Amino acid sequence: MSAGEVAPPHLLVADDEQQTLELLELSLQLSGFQVTTVGSGMAALACAQRQRFDLILLGAQMSPWDGLETARQLRTLPAAPPIVLLSAAPLDEAARALVAASLEKPFRPSQLAAVIRDTLAHRPEA
Repeated sequence: MSAGEVAPPHLLVADDEQQTLELLELSLQLSGFQVTTVGSGMAALACAQRQRFDLILLGAQMSPWDGLETARQLRTLPAAPPIVLLSAAPLDEAARALVAASLEKPFRPSQLAAVIRDTLAHRPEA
């Protein structure tokens, strides 16, 4: 990276389906994001404790922690980044309070990139 160049946003992506993780990683990299993937909510929490991310993307139906439990755990971190949840169904009010945004499946890669960019653009400055 040359002087004056801005690093791409660094995303942490957590899902327990390996194929989903690979598709998300490729799609997001093609959209210009730097991506780190993990296979569980617990791994996402551990990774977020060690490293700073601009945004965390969670699958809703992971095991043993689902996306909402993972979001609850991540929100306990100091300066937790915004969280986007990928869900098969609309979120209720309590769930929406835990995440910055959500996207219902199925979605197009361009929709996902737009939700992430919008979330990052509206992130309060730390």
